[in-house]
Amino acid sequence: MSSLMGYVGLAFIWLLLVGEFSGTNFVVGLVVGYLVMWIARPALYPPGYVSKEWRLANFLGYFIKELLVANVQVAKLVLQWEPDVKPGIIAIPLDAKTDTEITMFSNLITLTPGSLSLDLSRNERVLTVHAINVDDAQVYINNIKSGLEAKVLDVLR
Repeated sequence: MSSLMGYVGLAFIWLLLVGEFSGTNFVVGLVVGYLVMWIARPALYPPGYVSKEWRLANFLGYFIKELLVANVQVAKLVLQWEPDVKPGIIAIPLDAKTDTEITMFSNLITLTPGSLSLDLSRNERVLTVHAINVDDAQVYINNIKSGLEAKVLDVLR
């Protein structure tokens, strides 16, 4: 978040230097600010900091795509005259270990239409999830672990 504020701050400095306040100049200021911070990053940020921003952008793109796909799938089920649903309750073993990782992962599951986080085991190693349509529980587990959980852990670690 602090780097975003740095980009915006540098964009406003750019606007002051240029003397013309417009959307185009602001965007140019953001680009110039990004380049300045990218050049200065060895002095400002520890190694890996910028790559974390790219991982966050990658995660956001992935989650938005998954959210849209889930919305379409649920809409199709709702609009069918006699929907062929196979709801299931699945126990997902977690690679997430910290409270933040588990909370983010379980909340993102709940945000996705057609799925709902139900329970976390006492030892915090298994998350129970309800899914609206599950053909194969193991395939569902593999997809969610290699997709959403892996992306969450990539951003938070």
